[in-house]
Formats: sequence, structure tokens, C-alpha cells
Amino acid sequence: MWVRNVLFSVCLVALLLLPSVLFVSSKCGMQVSELLTTEKAKYLSGGVADVDLGANLAMDGFVSGASQSALTDEIDTILL
Repeated sequence: MWVRNVLFSVCLVALLLLPSVLFVSSKCGMQVSELLTTEKAKYLSGGVADVDLGANLAMDGFVSGASQSALTDEIDTILL
């Protein structure tokens, strides 16, 4: 019974960590299969926005709404 529990725990942890491993490996410049990435979605959505999030993290950015739009663009870039 404990073997089944250990096997289930290992599989669950592996499934939960896989997206993080893929994200880190793609950010480090490792070659990741196109099937595991969103390259085709980037083509369909119109490309990747180059966002300088740090420049908008001031009080003026919060008041004007520039930080919200920059954060939204950054999240869209990561997800798509």
C-alpha cells in the first residue's frame, strides 16, 4: 500500500513541477520542443510585446494606469 502512495506522490509532484521546469528551461535558452511551447500561439496573437515593467512601477505609473497595462502585456507575453 505504501508503494502505491509513494508512486502516486511522485507522479503528482512531477506533473505539478513540469510547467515550471519548462518555463525555466526556455528562459535559460535550452531548446524545448515546439509541441511544448506556445510559438504557434504567438504567431496567431500578433507577436510578443517587449514590456519594461520596472519603469512603470512608480506612483505615477499606478495613477496613470500604465503599470496595469504593462503588467497585463507582460502576462499576455508569458501566457501566449
